[in-house]
Amino acid sequence: MGEFITISKKKVIEEYSITNSIPKTKADYIINDAINVLYTALRTAAPGYVFNFAPFGRFKIKTRPEKTVRDFRSGKIIKVPPQNVITFLPSKKFKKELNTDFFSKGE
Repeated sequence: MGEFITISKKKVIEEYSITNSIPKTKADYIINDAINVLYTALRTAAPGYVFNFAPFGRFKIKTRPEKTVRDFRSGKIIKVPPQNVITFLPSKKFKKELNTDFFSKGE
């Protein structure tokens, strides 16, 4: 398996600052503001809401139903309550560009 590369928020801010020729403090404010808006929207949305960010993809709030599981150590049956989860589906364009760029880098 290949290595995982982690890109920190600090690195995103640096790249955004360079790409847009703005100070890092302003880039930091813009990136943090965008993250906070997305976070607040997703956190306060009801299940079934979809947030489309063309041509990037979409975030969707889903509810996992309650389920019964067995604790493998004790053998007890445990009920797991329903949970809201966030799913992300990349757009077809984004998937295509991601895979094209990925495979062409080695050439």
